[in-house]
Amino acid sequence: MYKIVTVLVTYNPDVVVLKKNIESLLLQTDSIVICNNSSGSVSDEILSLSERIFAIEFGTNIGIAAAQSAGMQKAFEHLNADFVLQMDQDSIPNSNMVSLLLETYNNLKPMETKIGSIGLVGPLDYDRITLQKNDKRARQGTNIPNTSYKEIAYTLSSGSLISKQAYDVVGGMDDNLFIDAVDYEYCWRLKANGFICVRNDLAMIGHRLGDGRMKILSFLSVGVPSPLRHYYAVRNTFLLSKRSYVPFGWKCKNLVGILFKLFFYPFCLPDGRERLRFISLGIVDGIKGKVGKYCG
Repeated sequence: MYKIVTVLVTYNPDVVVLKKNIESLLLQTDSIVICNNSSGSVSDEILSLSERIFAIEFGTNIGIAAAQSAGMQKAFEHLNADFVLQMDQDSIPNSNMVSLLLETYNNLKPMETKIGSIGLVGPLDYDRITLQKNDKRARQGTNIPNTSYKEIAYTLSSGSLISKQAYDVVGGMDDNLFIDAVDYEYCWRLKANGFICVRNDLAMIGHRLGDGRMKILSFLSVGVPSPLRHYYAVRNTFLLSKRSYVPFGWKCKNLVGILFKLFFYPFCLPDGRERLRFISLGIVDGIKGKVGKYCG
């Protein structure tokens, strides 16, 4: 019987949504490690839901990567987990998501000599407000012969089932990235070490991008993050572009994307001057190789 521990990163969460998330996860996994990046502690309301909930309090925002790494270490090295389930605070798994992910792992395990070791199994996400399936993500990936599963190059952290076998080889997340592309980098690092990442489209997770989207140039829909998020996205693109295991196509696409952001975002999105400042800082620090949290 496998032991599955959820690693749930929180940062000033909506308690109502978080509670619904945790209630679902308690039914599907053995225990939950809350990695709290908020300045305040996890509420008693949340901790009282179950004795199977453990909290790691950082007292400040150390970044999603470092928080996930700390949670993975506790789950694998102290709670004797066979798998961790990475979760965001605002994602809600369908009631059968974890069982389907585990079923995928078990079905593919006998095929590892042909397809590679199974490092990560992920779900397909949908918008938990509109219930719209992520059709773009559904089209990505390569069918694994004689199965209904797909091998994928990368996926979201939230809902990812990661094996102890993979953790023992590649370790935790890349803390230097802080946030942005942390999930992608982990998948690429898995592949560089002989593992594959898999998606089961029947395993579903409700997800919500809090930043929203906006049309610019009358036809192009783009995400609208906070200006500071541009810094991490741009800086980490430069950092990852220096690594041999990161796909060449991703490097080209995202480096060109920086030019687009630099010339259009300051004029087409709100807070344009701030966006230009953080994009510019991201370029400079990315070239310099600066890592970790932005400190002003």
